[in-house]
Amino acid sequence: MVLKGKRFMMAVAVASFLALLFLGLHPGAASAAKVFRVGMWVEPTTLDPHAGLAGSDHDSFKQIFEPLVEVDPQGNAIPALAVSWENPTPKEWVFHLRKNVLFHDGTPFNAAAVEFNIKRLQDPATKSPVADIAKKIVGINIMDDYTIKLTLDAPNVDFPIVMQDRPGMIVSPTAVKKLGADFGRHPVGTGPFVFESWKEGDTIKLKKNQNYWNKANVFLDEVELKIIPDQSVAVMNLQAGNLDMIISLSEERVQLLEKSKDIKIYYTPILEFFSTYMSNIPPFDKKEVRQALAYAVDREAITKALTFGYGRAATGPLPDIHWAYEGNVNRYPHNIAKAKELLAKAGYPNGVKATLTTIPVPPHNKIALIVKQQAAEAGIDFTLEMVEPAQAIGKFMKKETNALQLGWSGRASTDATFQSLIHSAGAYNNKTYVNPEADKLIERARTVSDIQERKKAYSALQKLVADDMVILVEYNKSLITAAKANVKGVKNYLDGKLRLTGISAE
Repeated sequence: MVLKGKRFMMAVAVASFLALLFLGLHPGAASAAKVFRVGMWVEPTTLDPHAGLAGSDHDSFKQIFEPLVEVDPQGNAIPALAVSWENPTPKEWVFHLRKNVLFHDGTPFNAAAVEFNIKRLQDPATKSPVADIAKKIVGINIMDDYTIKLTLDAPNVDFPIVMQDRPGMIVSPTAVKKLGADFGRHPVGTGPFVFESWKEGDTIKLKKNQNYWNKANVFLDEVELKIIPDQSVAVMNLQAGNLDMIISLSEERVQLLEKSKDIKIYYTPILEFFSTYMSNIPPFDKKEVRQALAYAVDREAITKALTFGYGRAATGPLPDIHWAYEGNVNRYPHNIAKAKELLAKAGYPNGVKATLTTIPVPPHNKIALIVKQQAAEAGIDFTLEMVEPAQAIGKFMKKETNALQLGWSGRASTDATFQSLIHSAGAYNNKTYVNPEADKLIERARTVSDIQERKKAYSALQKLVADDMVILVEYNKSLITAAKANVKGVKNYLDGKLRLTGISAE
């Protein structure tokens, strides 16, 4: 049914009014105070960077915390809490720390704080998903208040980039000791913004860190991160002036905004991908079943249907823009007959039943629905369940579901991606995939400084992972950010994470 005339205008007015109510705003609220409002599609699992489960958590982390090493938009390592670093021996890294930095609670940042953070990550009580990376640090030597030497169990040429992510994000020792388990609800870092409040399902409020060491690059006084799962609501609020920016805008919404003179679109291919992770519990404990699913799923069709030309059908965990990308792998072209043949070979001539878990947020739920439909044609009968992100990841980690449809937000460190997802000791692998050859290739790549030798190891690894088909990567994402035309300084980063430093609203 098509609405026309007054009925159409009334429907639009009602929809817009409901959207404003959803945000708890009112027409004209955008001009009331100097508050920069960012629309986010998913709520963080926690505001503790050492305990966060989802890659989307970083969009909040990056405003409150800083790592030892940061990256520029192209993914190159640059100074952050460490002003420089050196590698005197293959296993040793010396970090020279930034002086005169304070945590938001007034605690001084120094080498002792770095030591505290590493030990906290390594402590089993923290239950950190990146503990496996932190445990590779086998020696900590405080050389002076602003110099610390970290000794690894094996050489890792990627280590500074590794410390750009959660293993290198530094939290206040004072706040952790004081708050304990509540730290994730009351985070304290050294970052450009200070945490004020978190209304679950609604808003995270931040304010400018007046003691920030790089305060001259922070132009926003107050920030509100608005949790808006429905992007149509977010788009209406951006158009109405009740949001200043939307991050990770879905591809299907771009056309609604790109013709607007008041809104600018920023588009960048990034490292993030969407995928189906398979657990090694039956029936996916058999490689033939995993390969059958790969043949059953039409990745080109999914990419075309959901990304409107902004995504790229994938062949594995690394996108085609990555320096170590290997395209000469088993690509599993859509082939239902081949999928049925492999199921029969695995001992399932009449098909299999399995559970597929995802989250009730696009594009994950849409991808899962398509995967379910396409898999059914080959005889893989999925029961689809949709739960919140932390619960979905938890079910997969506990092996309470056969498969998980989710994404990987991308890591500037190639080693961190393969260590976390593929290595048998990886935090997100959780013994789902155990292959000594894959472990050796990962360990080999991190020990050689020659870029061509590293690429050889990663090429062999990608071929192996594609053949074993542990992760069915549907497509690689492009980051799309939409902002009001008066917003300046917007930069999309290769790792797809939000940084609000350098951004202003004139």
